[in-house]
Amino acid sequence: MLKTHFKTHDWTLTTVMLLFCAVSITALYSATYGTKFEGYHVSMGMYYLLGFLAMFAAGIVDNAFLKRITPILFGGGLLLLVVVLALDTTINNAKGWIRFGGLSFQPAEIMKLFLVLMLASFIAGRQVEDGRMTFWGGVIPSAVIAGVPFLLVLVQPDLGNAMAFVFIIVCLIWVGGMKYWQFLLMIGLAAALMITSVHYYKIYHEPIEQYFKAKEKERWVERIDTFLYPDNVDKDKKYHIDSAELAIGSGSLEGEGYMQGTARRGFVPYVYADSIIVVIAEEFGFRGTALLLMLYMVLIYRIVLVAITAPDSFSRLLAIGIASMFLFQIFQNVGMHLRLMPLTGITLPFISYGGTSLLTNMIGVGIVQGIRARTAAASTGGEWTPVGKAL
Repeated sequence: MLKTHFKTHDWTLTTVMLLFCAVSITALYSATYGTKFEGYHVSMGMYYLLGFLAMFAAGIVDNAFLKRITPILFGGGLLLLVVVLALDTTINNAKGWIRFGGLSFQPAEIMKLFLVLMLASFIAGRQVEDGRMTFWGGVIPSAVIAGVPFLLVLVQPDLGNAMAFVFIIVCLIWVGGMKYWQFLLMIGLAAALMITSVHYYKIYHEPIEQYFKAKEKERWVERIDTFLYPDNVDKDKKYHIDSAELAIGSGSLEGEGYMQGTARRGFVPYVYADSIIVVIAEEFGFRGTALLLMLYMVLIYRIVLVAITAPDSFSRLLAIGIASMFLFQIFQNVGMHLRLMPLTGITLPFISYGGTSLLTNMIGVGIVQGIRARTAAASTGGEWTPVGKAL
């Protein structure tokens, strides 16, 4: 298995990881230079070393063993989410962290991967002969499985990761064989619910705002208002998004130049974490940002190729789930700084500072590498071959 793994290893994907590492360390050095966070680029380099080890280790884990321990991992993840709420350790206005010593750990990050594993295992076992699953026997239980961690993360509050759970299950039940009419009906009902919610939110805005203030969760209202009604929000409440938008715009086509941007001088909050894209866009302009997005495109493309050629339903769903996990985070993080999505505390994969996020993502890539190796092992020639010569 180890020999096959290295023989069929996707070195293009590993090269993308190395480029992400270079981009992250470069951007973090600029974002934290001269601040109390200076040196985070060194820590990120250490996280990447651990990440590459975790990636290769995850790639050689046997598929049957991974499927067998999935319920244990999922149950452990749920337990950690409950512990988080009990400990009440608040960082950046969210109770999503477990501290031990000088380190901190965010269970919601690793829970995304555990959810992908659990849903992939469950849906693969519920598919009937035609590759589809029933509504009551497959779709509804899948929604319940995702709904438990969704609620636990939502009350932290961590809207970004909660939204990621929703996107993951939508992608997996679609690929897992939900009937077309059921999927369209679900999307229609979700759209109607969203439109209705926005309508009544506007009508009952004042009592809703008072309720959330009483629960000390007024930031939820601030972020929703900033997204839906930016003209009616005080400047102080939309400072983050206004400053980010101004910094991105000032980068123009070619950028202000490395370490020449205003975002790194405290103009934009959390530039080393959730808002690292602002530093990249301001200093390297549209060209630099487009190159980063192209790297993400290669990442998703290579994972989807592995999903298409996967030898079994569990592996295919697992690869698609990991791709959807990355895809949502990329779109949400970049989109929220362009007013396309509400502002949430979600990291930019592989670039934002954070050990939990990076290690989770690297393990996800490692699992995809392992699926590719098993696909090659199951083939006649012992080699991985993409669908079609053009690919």
